[in-house]
Amino acid sequence: MIKIASLYKNDNINFIIKHINSNSLFPEFRDKLPVQELDYLKPNKYLINAIETNLKELDEVTFIKYLKAIESDYRRLFASISLPVLDCKTSAMSSLSKPLIGRDEELKLLEIFMNRKYKNNVILVGEPGVGKTALIREYTKKTSKPIIEVNLSDILSDTKYRGEFEKKLTNIIKETIEKERILFIDEIHILIQAGGVEGGISASNILKPFLTEEHFQIIGATTKEESKYFSEDRALERRFNFLHLPELPKEVLYKMFCKELSELENNELKNQAQMCEEFERLIKKLDLILPQRNYPDKLLDFLDFFGSYIKICGHDTIQNALNFFEKTVNSSNIYGEEL
Repeated sequence: MIKIASLYKNDNINFIIKHINSNSLFPEFRDKLPVQELDYLKPNKYLINAIETNLKELDEVTFIKYLKAIESDYRRLFASISLPVLDCKTSAMSSLSKPLIGRDEELKLLEIFMNRKYKNNVILVGEPGVGKTALIREYTKKTSKPIIEVNLSDILSDTKYRGEFEKKLTNIIKETIEKERILFIDEIHILIQAGGVEGGISASNILKPFLTEEHFQIIGATTKEESKYFSEDRALERRFNFLHLPELPKEVLYKMFCKELSELENNELKNQAQMCEEFERLIKKLDLILPQRNYPDKLLDFLDFFGSYIKICGHDTIQNALNFFEKTVNSSNIYGEEL
């Protein structure tokens, strides 16, 4: 079978023909497809539609027959053909292995919004690290529909020709409806700003007709700053429920701290006073080390580090592990912050 996706991106028609001839499973087609013939052939809409219908895979005989009938401006032709939705990487979101702590109200609101009959699409608004994706993963336990995450880079890449972006996005939407899925797009503001150039249709205008349909559901995630792009398009904004996720309060972080610590080996913080004192020191230190990051992300990041630390280094105090953690952050500067 010819791998159409790999040929699609190639600008050289000679390469395509040579690839077919040299790799053909049918000996009678080796060196039988003349290059010059293509320059004089007129486009045939019927054949273009046939290619579009069978684009995911064609046998070589059929593909060569179609190829002989296409116009010499092959790049424009191939750009007009719908790409299969599988060209965009999707992955089913798995549920959290541990129960989500501190988001009961937000989870209940998400369930209510998603169970509405018409306005059943949600935008999660919150800063990086507050737990937007974790909330979605917890919600997978509450719904019978699989939640599919789409990689934005796959939607936006290789869309320099008019119509490519629109067809990619439309294909994904149709696939979501047909297979009864929920679509999840992180940093959805990037998608909303895309399209609408050189006569193309913007993503927001593609989405609007589907957002009022009962069987299409989408969850997006964005930050407070980037959510302004929705307010610039009132017709789009009113089709979504906006669910704001602030940083978790300190009492919830303390519950997380105690729960994670209780699961670690060699934990000698037995009484409540010790736990509370250690927690306060940890929070103050993390605020100094990682001032630009949000809770619960930076707390969970350290606790994960601490769990690995005591497995490798043996029993030690949180303070010693925290000092080591700080050195690691300082030396690598992986968070791009002034420390």
